[in-house]
Amino acid sequence: MKSQFKPQNKNPSAGGKFIANIFLLLLSTVLTLFAVETVLRLMGKKPGYVPRYSRFKFVQRLEVDSSFCTDSEGVFKANRYYRWTDEISINSDGFRSDEFTNPPPANKRKILFLGDSFAWGSSARPITKCFVDLIRQRGFVTFNTGIPGTDTNQYAYLAEKYATPLKPDIVAVMIYLGNDFIAPRPMLPFKNLYHVTNARFLYAFDDKGNYMTPQEAYQYYAAKSNAAAEAQNREDDSFKSTLRQLLMKTVTGTYLWVSGKVVKQSMFTGVENDTTKRLYDQARKSLRRIQAAANKVGARFMLFVIPVHPLKKNPFNSVQYHLDFLNEFNAYIPDFLEESDYMKLPNAHFNNSGHRKYADFILKALEDSKGGEVKLTNGG
Repeated sequence: MKSQFKPQNKNPSAGGKFIANIFLLLLSTVLTLFAVETVLRLMGKKPGYVPRYSRFKFVQRLEVDSSFCTDSEGVFKANRYYRWTDEISINSDGFRSDEFTNPPPANKRKILFLGDSFAWGSSARPITKCFVDLIRQRGFVTFNTGIPGTDTNQYAYLAEKYATPLKPDIVAVMIYLGNDFIAPRPMLPFKNLYHVTNARFLYAFDDKGNYMTPQEAYQYYAAKSNAAAEAQNREDDSFKSTLRQLLMKTVTGTYLWVSGKVVKQSMFTGVENDTTKRLYDQARKSLRRIQAAANKVGARFMLFVIPVHPLKKNPFNSVQYHLDFLNEFNAYIPDFLEESDYMKLPNAHFNNSGHRKYADFILKALEDSKGGEVKLTNGG
């Protein structure tokens, strides 16, 4: 007698396969998130905390050194009495340069360099592999006034102070698109522009321009260092508030929430026209002062642009954004710098490759009779 029932199909149904796939997807997602969470915690990350300042760090005891300081004229410079390494030689004016009082050979071209940490030689190993030193090694006399953390306001002051006694053939301004288009930093006698500490360089002025001692500056930046705090203080509806509280209990969730709510908002996405105009006016005023100081001694004014690390580029610090302004000063822009020519982030300075390429770029520009119109390049 034949069975009245059909044999069952041992293969799972389409619905079963779908449920199984969903389960596997959820399981793999949970395991991936767990692995990411574990790695982040092993790296020292904490739930509810995202660092706002890449170069700031918490310390048990704040230590301050005197490697850089502000003099009686308000110039932020190197302390020649600090115990520098043998490769760093500071002249009597407080710059990593030959003495300004020594008369150079008459047959050598003299260049007065104005700039910040790039001209100082940050991240060149040894520091004498900096582009300024490489140019000096090619037979030029280089008066290097590059100091970390300074801007066009100090550049102009130094040009006016040193152009006449040094009588350079060329006054070269190294403008860094990462932070030279800003409101002029204060130049106050004996008020350090930055405090050099084991918590990194601490800018010595708060948002209102008030001067802070090293300890006050540390407490100020420590209090503001958590980018997640802004997200935690947001007034959201009940659902978003509950979701935020849950996500903030994990490192992964904290970064997912903050990256969308704080980091993107804190990054530059555009400035209003009056703000842009004000920053341009300030930079233009400084560069015009430098031009006037150069013209006074018959020197050639040259503006060189240092592009930002490719991974730090945003609309405001790109060549395209500042193109009209740079054209106004016949700026020179390299078209060959790549990520491999910079240190790994958060250090965004040139490595030895970048310093070498930039030195060659400057040397080539020195062969031109005059600056030309800026053209958009791969380096922009």
